[in-house]
Amino acid sequence: MTIQKITLECPACGAGLEVGADREFCICPYCDTEIKLHNENEHIYRNIDEGNGR
Repeated sequence: MTIQKITLECPACGAGLEVGADREFCICPYCDTEIKLHNENEHIYRNIDEGNGR
């Protein structure tokens, strides 16, 4: 059984982190910042203006 990992950068100190993909939170071992890995309520919306001819 292989544990999937994700690679991310700490938003506080910029350290490279590798954590299990099934984790909800992690704590940066360098600066002790708590990082939420999955946010089901976060969405990205893009406004597309198709009328401007670009």
